[in-house]
Parts: sequence; C-alpha cells; structure tokens
Amino acid sequence: MTSARSTKGPSTFSVALAFAAVYLIWGSTYLAIRFGVETIPPFIMAGSRFLFAGGLLYAWCRFRGAERPTFIHWRSTAIIGGLLLLCGNGCVSWAEKIVSSGAAALMVSTLPIWLVLLDWLRRDGVRPGWAEVTGLALGIAGVSILVGFESFSGGAPVNRIGAAVLMLGSLSWAVGSLYSRVAPLPKSKWLAIAMEMLWGGAMLWLLAAIRGDWGQFDMSTVSTRSVYAVLYLSVFGSLMGFSAYIWLLGVTTPARVSTYAFVNPIVAVIVGYFLAGEELTARVLLAAMVIISGVVLITLYGRRSAPKSAQADASANKTLGSRENGIRTGAWSEPCGGCGFSMDELSLEHDPLNRPYYEFLRRDTMSVGVYQIPAGGVDRQRPHVEDEVYFVLEGRAQFQLEGAVHEVGPGSVLYVPAGAEHRFQNVSESLRILVFFSPPETEAPLENDNQTSRGRTKPRKIMV
Repeated sequence: MTSARSTKGPSTFSVALAFAAVYLIWGSTYLAIRFGVETIPPFIMAGSRFLFAGGLLYAWCRFRGAERPTFIHWRSTAIIGGLLLLCGNGCVSWAEKIVSSGAAALMVSTLPIWLVLLDWLRRDGVRPGWAEVTGLALGIAGVSILVGFESFSGGAPVNRIGAAVLMLGSLSWAVGSLYSRVAPLPKSKWLAIAMEMLWGGAMLWLLAAIRGDWGQFDMSTVSTRSVYAVLYLSVFGSLMGFSAYIWLLGVTTPARVSTYAFVNPIVAVIVGYFLAGEELTARVLLAAMVIISGVVLITLYGRRSAPKSAQADASANKTLGSRENGIRTGAWSEPCGGCGFSMDELSLEHDPLNRPYYEFLRRDTMSVGVYQIPAGGVDRQRPHVEDEVYFVLEGRAQFQLEGAVHEVGPGSVLYVPAGAEHRFQNVSESLRILVFFSPPETEAPLENDNQTSRGRTKPRKIMV
C-alpha cells in the first residue's frame, strides 16, 4: 500500500541492542539462578526477585497514570502468575539445585513443543504440520539424550527428577501463556506484568513458608554472589529483559522476536561453561543440537495459518465464520461474497519495522489495513483524499485532529473526513490500529505530483 504514513521507526542499532538484551540477559539468567540458589532457598530467592521487580514496576505504572486494577484483573493475573512464576519459574529455581544451568536451559527450551501440543489438543485446535511434527520428534529425542542412555560415553545423564520438574515447569508456562491470550487483563501490558510478578512472588514466598524454608533461612550464610545474582535477576532479567522483549514485539515481527527460544539455551550453555565451569559434554552438545533444531523448525517454519483445505473451503463457500469457513490472511482482492481475517495471524505477516502500514483488503468502495507505531515513534501524516476511520486495537497515544487533541486507547474509534489534518502523537504504548478508507486509498500519483484528483495534498508514499 502507498501510505500517508511515514513513521520514524527505531534505528537498526536500537533494534540490535534490544535483541542483544533479550538474547544475552535472558540466556544468562539460568546461571544467575544457579548462583542465587547456592545459598538462598529456591522459592525464597525466586519470590524475592519477583516481588522486588513487580513492586517497582507496579509503582511506576500507577505513577504514570495506569488504571486501577479491578478484582477480575487481580484474579486473572493471579492465575497467570501462579502458572508462569510459581510453577514455571519455581520449578526451574528448584531444579537448578541438582541440574546444571545449561541443561536446565535446554529443557526449558522445549516450551514451543508444549505450545504446539496444547494448541492441538484444545477444542478446535490446529493440527500440527510437518514442521511441528518433526520438531516434536526432535524435542523428545533431545530430552531423551539428556536424561537417558546410561551407557552413552558422552557424559553422565541429567538428574531425572530435576529433568521431570523442569518439564513440568515448561508445561505450566505453556498453559499460562495460552491462558494469558484470553484472560481479562489491564489495558497496560506493563501493569499486567507487574501484577503477575507480585502474585508470583507472593505465592513463591508462601510456598517457602509451607515448606519451612523461612525457619531454616539464615541471612548470615548468604554469599555475596547470591545477593548479586538476585539483584541481576530482578533488575536485568525481570525489568530490562522484559522491557526489551515487549518493545521488540511492537517494532518487529513475532517470528523474529521468538528466535530467543533457541538462542537463549545456546547462550546459557556457553555462559555456564566459561563462568561456572559447568561440564560441556558430548551428551549436552548433541542434545543441544537436536532440541534447538526442533525449536527452530516449530518457531520459524510452523504452520501459521489455517490448513490449505480450510482455505479451499473458504474460497469455495465464500462465507464468514469458523476456521474452516473463511478465516484468511494476506491481501484479498479477488471477488468474494464475504471473507474473514484473523488479527493474530495478520500480525505474523506484518513487519511494522519495514512496513508500518499493511493493507489486507481492497474492494471497489473501501480498503482496510493495520497500522503500527512503536512507543515513542513519530507519525508524519498529510491529509488523505479519502474519508478514514481508525479503530485502536491496542496502545495509548494522543490524536490530533485539526488542532484538537484527544487521548486514545484500546477501543477508541476515530473518524477523519477527507482532507483533514491529523496525526498520532506522544505514543506512550505501541499502537496497533485498524484503518478503514472509503473509497480505497489512492495509490497512483497524478500528473501533478503534489495534487490528487480531489485537489487535496497527495499523501507521501512509503516504498515497500
């Protein structure tokens, strides 16, 4: 699409720095956890980390004007915090008492495999394609290499109890991740994350109390290395790493961001070897290659849309409805009686870093697309020659329309008549907007490059 939008996106250096933060910080957290649990009980250590980070983030969100959470929000974040942090991260923290940080990272990297299985087993789930099936097989094989084959000469197997706990943690994290997609949460993603951390930290401390850890805990025995590890996990792992991750989701594609799933375990194995002297055996190296190959297949080549049979049914039936009857992605310009689109799947095809506006439907009387502006981004628009309606899906900003300024957020509907000066400004949370043009947005320039057929200023184009 030729767009009126010319967003000043983030620099390549900024994006590279954010990826480095996600790769290196999250990859090194496994070693930090191991250092932390050396002299601090696992659940006290993990709970302290999340209560500290969650408390700071919650206070910051409320200070910045985030909405007061409702009872439903607290309930939803309690469930997510319990699944992700109490069980998910708690299992990792406990297991690292008996499993090396590198092996723990490899076991946790099977998360995409659990997501595929759970998505398949749920009602109306998506049947795995060749990439998912192959990835599942490789993941299972890699875990088997880590924990089995006593006679294998490449080093001793990973403690099986620790491995089972790590797999349970990954399963819990997958369930929590799927639930978080449909749970009623605060409009601010940061506030929701803070609440989940507070719940998870409180639950971990409660579990420590039930186990009697507090009665046996002696601060005088805590090493300096463990203290620094908890601070690193709180500030870098929970705050900086998460900040970089959320920011990247707003400026690049989910597929690119998801590459952390197979980069992190590589970083964890290398860091564990050089900084903690962990054994880098042939068993670990072989398992790493097998597991990460499976994760790469699922993450980068997994099925992202409805099966081809479903698309064929959609084309034949021309109906709007279930996955089998018309949920389509990509630009659809051929004649059809009706068609439907999945916003989640459209987001996988949209690369906002290189193409801020993605048109996915064009008809004789209208066109529709998705427009994204990263937090802090600049929206440079000139008047359109078409009437336009914005529907804000997510994010927060101000909207200036012919001099008047309005606060906008999820659910805001904005009508802009043809020729009206308008733009988004002060983007505090990355915007994702559904845009409707009627008639379709003008594409071809006229003889006078500064005018359109309606005599209005022609929008500046973005070359894509």
